Order: sequence, then structure tokens, then C-alpha cells
Amino acid sequence: MFVTSQLHSLFSILQKLEKVHKRFFIALVLYDLYNEVPVWEVSEKFRIDRGLVQSMLQSAISFASCVYYFSLVSHSPNPLSPIAISPDDVIILGRV
Repeated sequence: MFVTSQLHSLFSILQKLEKVHKRFFIALVLYDLYNEVPVWEVSEKFRIDRGLVQSMLQSAISFASCVYYFSLVSHSPNPLSPIAISPDDVIILGRV
């Protein structure tokens, strides 16, 4: 019973670490694409199919578009600026 619970907790920790590594890997791929590295160079560098690179890029663009239009609907003064905060919040964050 003890060994089973230990293995279960170890497995859940490994799953969490794998998710972190996958997100970091995707961030590296998207960073290269952001820096205007051609898709085929990125696919060779990270040893993944070009279709997967293009799919990651399309997903990131779709998410960014959703965030942009949400900020337009939420009546933000500048859609590309962060959400406006009050001066009291700035003092709480340690900025003057």
C-alpha cells in the first residue's frame, strides 16, 4: 500500500514536470518564430515537423487575437496596454 502511494505521487510529479518541459519547449519554438527565423529552420533545429511548427504558430496567433478582441470589448483605453489599475494598486505592488 505504501509503495503504491509513493509510486502514484512520483508519477504525478513526473507528469507535472513533463508539462513544464513541454511548455518551455513550445516557448522556445515560438520565440524563434517571433524572431523571424524561417519555419523550416525552426523545424530542423528542434527536430519536429514543419506542420507541427505551423500548428503551434496558428494556435498562438489565434489566442493572441482572442486576447486582443477581448481587450477591445472590455473597453480598455488602449487594447494593447495592460489592464488599467488604480494608483492604490500601484503602491501595493511597491511602485511609486
